[in-house]
Amino acid sequence: MRFCLTKVPSLRSYSSLRSLFWLISEKAVQIAFSAISVGLIARTLGVDAFGDFQYVLSVLFVFSSIALLVGSEVAAPILVEASSREQRRQVLGSLFGVRLIVAGAAFLALIVWAVIVEQENYSTLLAILALSLLITEPFNVFRLIREVQQNTRIIAWIRIASSFLKVILVYILYRKEATILAFALLYSAEYFFVAFCYFFFVREEGRPWNWKVVAGKMIYFVRHGFFVWLGVLSMMAIQRLDRVAMEGWLPSELYGQYAAALNLVDSAWFFGPVAVAALAPSIVYRDDSFFSGKGALKFLAMMMLIGLSVAIAVSLFAPFIVPLIFGRNFQITTTVVQVSIFILVPGFAALSLDAVLVKSKQHRMVTLKWLAGLIVALSILFMPWQGMSWERGPLAIFAGYLVSFLCGLVAAVRYFVSSRNLGDAGGKDENRTAL
Repeated sequence: MRFCLTKVPSLRSYSSLRSLFWLISEKAVQIAFSAISVGLIARTLGVDAFGDFQYVLSVLFVFSSIALLVGSEVAAPILVEASSREQRRQVLGSLFGVRLIVAGAAFLALIVWAVIVEQENYSTLLAILALSLLITEPFNVFRLIREVQQNTRIIAWIRIASSFLKVILVYILYRKEATILAFALLYSAEYFFVAFCYFFFVREEGRPWNWKVVAGKMIYFVRHGFFVWLGVLSMMAIQRLDRVAMEGWLPSELYGQYAAALNLVDSAWFFGPVAVAALAPSIVYRDDSFFSGKGALKFLAMMMLIGLSVAIAVSLFAPFIVPLIFGRNFQITTTVVQVSIFILVPGFAALSLDAVLVKSKQHRMVTLKWLAGLIVALSILFMPWQGMSWERGPLAIFAGYLVSFLCGLVAAVRYFVSSRNLGDAGGKDENRTAL
């Protein structure tokens, strides 16, 4: 069975690299198509309206974090350990049930926010986008199945097909000079299309009605996932609160350019979770020598290298990519991208430590490290700065990622040192017994 991967290291590495290839390919093509889509939308709406659209998507992004109560960081290790079909179906059913309940809560929370807090034009857009919250995370359980198997080819093709179809529809709306409402409808419809494809093509564990909901497993997911979720919530707040806060600080035209730049940075950021999904099952979750710390160090180094490589590539090509995507009116966007993109290096490093801490059962530490980063980011974001405008945002995010990484690194090092000392003590006791 694919869940019972061979213990031969070379074959495990091949599976992880093959999975990484497909997921990276998916994300690269998706980003390329997304860049085309965003560029067409920006040209259609103009700078001011495009800033409004990005603001609405940022609000959706913040509320979508509620639906991440049981993310792959917690669920993937449990699914890896499930050796029989019956156990896997219990894990999947319990996970699907928890995610469905939490997704409904996220949907209701966003609707309440849209009605009570936002302006009337924003309320309609948010209500349309909120529908996507009901299906995204519950049906991502199908994606998790293939990620744990490290057999992600069909997942990649689904996302590529979805992105290609989206580009075509965005181009049609561009030619029709559509309104912001039409683009919101299209964005929401994409989530339903992807969920349907996952449901139709990922068949090996059956359909959700064949899975079994176990109350004990649901409680386990909620109890352990809650702490990791608080950490993910803090991480997402670090990423997006700059745009929510700076929407009222910057002139509308500058804010539109800043939002466009950070939109590209966000696209590049998703290479991080993709790399974790592809590499962690072999290097962290299934690694028999994990407790020596070598696998964790290797994983951290690989993630930082990926982050640096992506950052350098984006920085070098930004002067060509930005005008191509957004047009000549987004001149400041290039500078913002070249400065902001290097937040990926500490960001990917901090992200890699989440898998290490979960594997070592330090769920609370995931929350604490991201919460520490959020406090630092907010302190920089809201501190009165002389002579700074958009630079405040990337600086706050960089500092938040860096602090989170350092806190996680300290926790991981302490754990491995403690594990090694216990191992040495156990070895000495065995020697004394032998003597």
